[in-house]
Amino acid sequence: MKQAVVWIGALLLLGTCGLVFSDEIVSRANGQKILLKNDSTWEAVAETTTTCLALSAAKNIFVSPQEAVEVWDKSMSLTDAQCGKAVALYLHYCNHTDKKVIGVTVSFAIENAFGVIVFDDTVNDEVALEPYEKKRSTTFWRFADNPFLVDEPYDKIWEMAQNGTARIHTEILKVIFDDNTTLPVTEPQKVLSKPTHKKKAK
Repeated sequence: MKQAVVWIGALLLLGTCGLVFSDEIVSRANGQKILLKNDSTWEAVAETTTTCLALSAAKNIFVSPQEAVEVWDKSMSLTDAQCGKAVALYLHYCNHTDKKVIGVTVSFAIENAFGVIVFDDTVNDEVALEPYEKKRSTTFWRFADNPFLVDEPYDKIWEMAQNGTARIHTEILKVIFDDNTTLPVTEPQKVLSKPTHKKKAK
């Protein structure tokens, strides 16, 4: 009986470790934003800029993915949760277009203090960016430490994440809008109209 209980406990732990939780920002009924933390505490969130400057493009000009969406901030940190050690990579986006963005393909390269690229990858990131919205992400890409493997991504980047010495280079390769259009496009299509002023996020 004791052995069965041990196995059930192990399975429950594995199931829990399959989930990645992150801090979450929510809005109260009065409009105030609060940050819900993993440790069951919360704190008020100061209002920050949530709009991006409209892209200065003449009407009918076709733009590139890099012009449409910008990675305006990025960071790495070490996490040490019940599921084990990991490096968290945060990418924060700004939408410069007058369309809602629902997905981006982004490549990133992590460079150490000696100018050597130690790890790079390309990922498809599902996002929800309203027109001209500048957003700080509450989710992250997780690179876990597997003690049974050597030379894995975690082994290459954990020390830089701990010391804050990593240089993170990014490039937006593809942008997907909620009207089923994409950048880059295979056929010419209108992506932006010339704005007359800054538009606020919805």
